[in-house]
Amino acid sequence: MVIFSYVIIIIFILISRRYNALRKKVVGDYVVNSRTMALVPVLQGDMKTKIYEKGNEVKFSEYSPIQIMRLSCLERGASLEGRFESIRYRLGVKQKVPVPIDLFADIYGIPLLSPRNVENVWLFLNHVEKAEIVVAGRQASILFPDGQLLVVNTTKYIIDQQIAKASKCKLLFKEHELELMRYGLM
Repeated sequence: MVIFSYVIIIIFILISRRYNALRKKVVGDYVVNSRTMALVPVLQGDMKTKIYEKGNEVKFSEYSPIQIMRLSCLERGASLEGRFESIRYRLGVKQKVPVPIDLFADIYGIPLLSPRNVENVWLFLNHVEKAEIVVAGRQASILFPDGQLLVVNTTKYIIDQQIAKASKCKLLFKEHELELMRYGLM
């Protein structure tokens, strides 16, 4: 009976430690930053988003990826919808529109599905450009430079197309920035 009690106590301690470790990684209002590599929807439980950050960090948020994207854009002076509208107008892109979140920090969000799809995964250009993408049928594995692996339900072709759209978006804004600098407006 004593051994059984010790086993129960040990199990309780292990579960408590695991729970506390997960709780430490939960964030409230999360704003996408230069360390953010991906926002992945969590479709069960209280957490809505799994956040992959540079340096082998994983955090969880009670907010959905689209809510995090909205907040991140608003924190930087524009609405997500305004960013979508601008890119649609400037690039002629109609679907899976990339989002310039912070032009000065070169943070560009890349949706793999429709941004309004609850299963959409957001990648971030400054990290996915350096990632290795391995294909396995209709899934792709993204190996980030820090060793984190993310498996997504899409093809390498779609990821490459989305990276190309975001790169074109980045180039467009860099050209605009250079033009402003040329005229001393920046």
